[in-house]
Amino acid sequence: MTRDTGVIVVSYNTRELTLQAVASARRATDGLDARVIVADNGSADGTVEAVRRAYPEVTVLENPDNPGYGAAVNGRRRPNARPTSAR
Repeated sequence: MTRDTGVIVVSYNTRELTLQAVASARRATDGLDARVIVADNGSADGTVEAVRRAYPEVTVLENPDNPGYGAAVNGRRRPNARPTSAR
């Protein structure tokens, strides 16, 4: 079974903007079988913890460093990147 929609939010030390983007993505996909993913590129501002606390159903891919936007969107992660999700 495939999902209707997938939304990837890439973040790097943008906690408040990332929370706003996730909230917007969730509103935009309301009623769809959608998955929201945050690919965090080594943020040190508490982005990962804030997303996990506010949106436990969102998948968070935690990269230990910043491989860049393209690598994050295309799913290139370091071997020690940690995906977490309630789903």
